[in-house]
Amino acid sequence: EYRSGANTLEAHANKIKVSPFWSPELPIWPDPSAAQEIIDLKDLYGIETMMETEDHKTINAVEAGINQVRGHLKDYLGNVNYYICHDYFDCDVANMDGTLEEFGKYKYKRLQDGKPNTKEPMKVDDHGLDVDRYVILSSIPYFREQFQPAYEDIEGDGFWQ
Repeated sequence: EYRSGANTLEAHANKIKVSPFWSPELPIWPDPSAAQEIIDLKDLYGIETMMETEDHKTINAVEAGINQVRGHLKDYLGNVNYYICHDYFDCDVANMDGTLEEFGKYKYKRLQDGKPNTKEPMKVDDHGLDVDRYVILSSIPYFREQFQPAYEDIEGDGFWQ
């Protein structure tokens, strides 16, 4: 996980490129509202994102994204799991929370009757959770296309040869 305060786009691009896990072939899903920064990442710094083609756009639908994330957090028994890779956390601001801390602070606005409105989260300290939403909602078409078999030969009874 890479997090930074108010750095320049050039500083962000340089941090991405020196990350131990970055590769130009790996997909990056950006914040869809940062259209100019997405263009500049490609044109100025050679970093491609999934926002650049009609086939692979980052989806920013909040309610649908939250529902998808919820669905992906549950295993086949209905248990909720969220896994964080602790071997890489790059943050240049001492008091900036990571995604794990954001989960504990995630809250919904309240309706007049006091119940939480699960369709409208409070937009505070949720950048990592936004990224989860972009990736889960947007990656399904990408991975479906990437992992299609190049050739299938299925016998008449429905089994692969």
